[in-house]
Amino acid sequence: MRDLIDKSKMLFEMPYLITGSIDFGLGDTENNMRIAKELISNNYTVIEEDELHILAYSGTLDKGIIFLYNNEFEILDYYVEYEAKYRYILGYTVTQVALFKRIDSGYRGTSGIIFFDYLLKKYNGVVSDKSQSEDGKKFWLSMMGEASRKGFKIGLRYGDQDIIYNKNTDGRISDWVQNIDAYGNTSEYTDKRFFILR
Repeated sequence: MRDLIDKSKMLFEMPYLITGSIDFGLGDTENNMRIAKELISNNYTVIEEDELHILAYSGTLDKGIIFLYNNEFEILDYYVEYEAKYRYILGYTVTQVALFKRIDSGYRGTSGIIFFDYLLKKYNGVVSDKSQSEDGKKFWLSMMGEASRKGFKIGLRYGDQDIIYNKNTDGRISDWVQNIDAYGNTSEYTDKRFFILR
């Protein structure tokens, strides 16, 4: 387990969708099954389960792994690493720092369950990481859209300034993101973090 976490240190972009060559070996069925067996054999806490899947986490309040284990194929369908820390005004928040998911999982809504039914119940908020892939940008637009529908507070932190989204005046999330130039140029974006607070 420690080896698995150590190998992932280089993946601190998120959520970075891991589907290519840097995927902890989870894209390879044999490696995935080995890692799944290791996770399911160690201590973990169940978030929810059905007859085919176990959604669980392993780790501490500050750092850990959330995974979706497929009982039928003894494989990981979903894997998320998270880190949490106190942020001024936002409180104790969490960042998903790496993500792997199998497209053919069959377990629907995993991202939303982890984000809204687990992380936002356990932490004051979820904060994006310092850089995002194109998949990460789509992920955050989707999560902020859902958060808006559910009544969560949405914003962008840039340095020590927070820009709060107001659906009555800012329109759609994608329009707000564009209007505040949230992604800007690459070097500038590294100082910007989206957040969703409960």
